[in-house]
Amino acid sequence: MVAVLRCMECGNKYPLEETRFRCDCGGLLDVSHDLGSLRLSRGLFDGRSCECGPEPWRRSGVWRFRELVLPVDEDLIVSRPEGGTPLYRSPALARWVGLAWFAVKHEGENPTGSFKDRGMTVGVTWAKAMGAKAVACASTGNTAASMAAYGALTPEAEGDFDAAAPGPGYLGGSLRSGTLFLELLERVSLPPGLRSLLEEIRAGRRSWRKRS
Repeated sequence: MVAVLRCMECGNKYPLEETRFRCDCGGLLDVSHDLGSLRLSRGLFDGRSCECGPEPWRRSGVWRFRELVLPVDEDLIVSRPEGGTPLYRSPALARWVGLAWFAVKHEGENPTGSFKDRGMTVGVTWAKAMGAKAVACASTGNTAASMAAYGALTPEAEGDFDAAAPGPGYLGGSLRSGTLFLELLERVSLPPGLRSLLEEIRAGRRSWRKRS
């Protein structure tokens, strides 16, 4: 097997396709790859740094390392693309830390303005591969916006993509992606029109489906 779920506490292993969030011992699970079965090289990954093509994942800084990320058919990859964010040289910071050369990586240049897109492309891809019809998260902002953006790229999903309690600054982009927000009305000050719409959705009087 190319990869398995491995407990970070006791080392117990489970099939990658098993829907499981924790080990029987309560430990967190990580994806463990059989590196011996993979033919990898620095040249392979470097060659993909300038890869192009119609598929967004070909330009992704995450899926550039796809053998080490997730063993999944390329047709299932959900990408915007993300990653590959630039390095900006900063002479001022270099002087401050006492180095001749210093650069900072700007993760705000990911599709939704957050590093969360790096993980979300993998999470939504696996949800798609497992046949999920909806994805949900508890979030104060970045995660919900990222999940909504990537969920909106999955036409196979028939349900809503749900996110709980994001901050008001993230509502616009997430709602445009067709997100249904739960446990929101008591926490955020909303315009009357939006509050009324969300109240109707929560009461089941109106549906809010994912739009393309």
